[in-house]
Amino acid sequence: MLVLKYISTVLISAACAFCLMAAYQYANVSKIEGYIGETHTITAKVLTTTPAYTEDSVNAKLQILTVDGEKASGKTFAYSMPLCNVGDVVTFNGEGSAPKRDEYLYSNYANGIFIIYNEVDLMSAEPQKNGILSSISALQAKAGDSITTLLPRETGAVLAAMSAGDKTKLDTSTKTIFKRAGISYLLVVSGLHLSMLAAAFYFVISRIFKRRTRISSAVTCVFILFIMVFMGMSASVVRSGVALLLVYSGALFNRQSDVYTSLGTAALLLCAINPYAAVDIGLLLSISSVLAVVLVGESQTRTLQKQQDAPRVKILAIKFGYVLLVPIAATAATVPVLVAIGEGVSLVSVLAGVPTVAL
Repeated sequence: MLVLKYISTVLISAACAFCLMAAYQYANVSKIEGYIGETHTITAKVLTTTPAYTEDSVNAKLQILTVDGEKASGKTFAYSMPLCNVGDVVTFNGEGSAPKRDEYLYSNYANGIFIIYNEVDLMSAEPQKNGILSSISALQAKAGDSITTLLPRETGAVLAAMSAGDKTKLDTSTKTIFKRAGISYLLVVSGLHLSMLAAAFYFVISRIFKRRTRISSAVTCVFILFIMVFMGMSASVVRSGVALLLVYSGALFNRQSDVYTSLGTAALLLCAINPYAAVDIGLLLSISSVLAVVLVGESQTRTLQKQQDAPRVKILAIKFGYVLLVPIAATAATVPVLVAIGEGVSLVSVLAGVPTVAL
């Protein structure tokens, strides 16, 4: 009977997922894909920009506002667009094409990008100086500039990407080195970074408010929202932020937060918004590494409970051993995902991943 119960649950879940995907395809994807191979006049808002290979141009992620003057929705990516800033409303002519079927295909789908423009004729760019996006971009740029001013160029560029989400200062050689070492995920602000920031902030705040859990959790939730906005609301930051908000908000309702429930709820919310999030490599890597860290933490708690009467030196040794085990587990948990998507795993990536995650 127990097996039949699980089978019925799986079948119902599969049916719901199928209906959700069909509805999403009809409401969002089919109309956007209808523009592929055709030239249209697009008005869109610039969400993010990165330097392009050609001079005086950028690669821009855009939120579509109108197509040929008619209201539309969706996101797109324009390569080698004439210089524009985050928050600008741009109008351009271009022929749309389908995203390349490469390792970034499902990442594009997960970000809601189903059409791209390789060459565009920019007609106008209207600055939105008082917009939230432009203010965030300016704050990110200022933080990145401060870091690169204080540190050597390459070191500062890496730290700016990891801490401020500013990847504009990374050169091609640095990206290539990290990719070959199998640790390119460290250049993106993800659950690993956000969870450490939230944990450190909660630790400090709980001391300030004398361990008043509800107040500390509320302030931490506000801090997480601020960090999500500051980091530009990228896909990796949003999925991590949603999970952390669920974890820390449990105390607000006098409920003990459960990491597994929070993580599952966050994944369901993200997939409800965009079903393609289920095949996003970043989401799979984040969930795998977080689950590994949680399992290690639970193992540490059980071990320390059994060793309550042990000498202090032994307890410190156990804690130190688990500190070393966390990055090993987080790195090892991503191996099946990397193998499944065809990326493969090298000894270099494992050896490089453990110490860098620990640091």
